[in-house]
Amino acid sequence: MDRPYGNPLSPTWFSERMKQEEDARRREAFGAAEDDEVEKDSLADTHDNYIAFLRRIATETFEDVAMVVFDEAFDLLVARQRKYGPGNIETLGQYGVFTRMEDKMERIRHSMNGKLVDGQVVLDEAAEHSDESLDDADLDLMNYAAIRLIHRRGLWGKPLAEDAGFSQ
Repeated sequence: MDRPYGNPLSPTWFSERMKQEEDARRREAFGAAEDDEVEKDSLADTHDNYIAFLRRIATETFEDVAMVVFDEAFDLLVARQRKYGPGNIETLGQYGVFTRMEDKMERIRHSMNGKLVDGQVVLDEAAEHSDESLDDADLDLMNYAAIRLIHRRGLWGKPLAEDAGFSQ
């Protein structure tokens, strides 16, 4: 199995694994082995399996939605690591990462200023942050939490896969 970034725990690898498992469920729904063509032994069984398959692919689950967010955060984390490298975190350590997390929280908190109008919270129209930049702040916050864990576990400073000679 191809493992992007060489890490079976990475969200990208996990997402690919989920796709492979979904393909396996589809083959199972149609009673096929990996390279077999679908056989129609029993029309009723095939129909029931087909209906179950359609229900599954038409249902977006929490796991599906969460994986999209984790993939987005992971891609951003790798892009930023590629751009900035490990030096800034090595210099400032846990306290520096925590300070950056506080900065992101303050940015989010500031954007949520508003007032109650007819029992509803209405955010200030003059909020300087767009929804896109709030998404960026949330993704940065996720990534800073991951960086803190990596640093605390003594694993900070590992090379990117491409720098270690692994292709993506």
